[in-house]
Amino acid sequence: MDSKTEQPALDKDLIEKAATALLKYVSKQQEEKSNDILADTVHFVWLIVSTHRFLDITKDKPVSIPLKHPLYDASTEICLITKDPQKTFKELVVSKNLKRIRKVIEISKLRKKYQPYEAKRQLCNS
Repeated sequence: MDSKTEQPALDKDLIEKAATALLKYVSKQQEEKSNDILADTVHFVWLIVSTHRFLDITKDKPVSIPLKHPLYDASTEICLITKDPQKTFKELVVSKNLKRIRKVIEISKLRKKYQPYEAKRQLCNS
């Protein structure tokens, strides 16, 4: 068989050994907690066995996943909070023609101008 089309074989003895070791570990943990009066009486153990073989090659490129109901639409306005000075970032936004970024605020102005709670709330709502 081809190494790519070959199905991974499950070693049933190894799976059984791992499951029993997991159950022994959980029972040992519960015995240590049994002295506690408020301990839960119901215990869950989750065991996931996967037969999927992962590739050794890593992909460094992020993948965009289109959402059926996205968080932001075309009418969403964005406030960009930047480090000082804001002028360079404002010029960059204008030069790149980013229309959705409506406001550029540097962090020092944000701390000074939006110190009261009501001002923070208005900024958040806008």
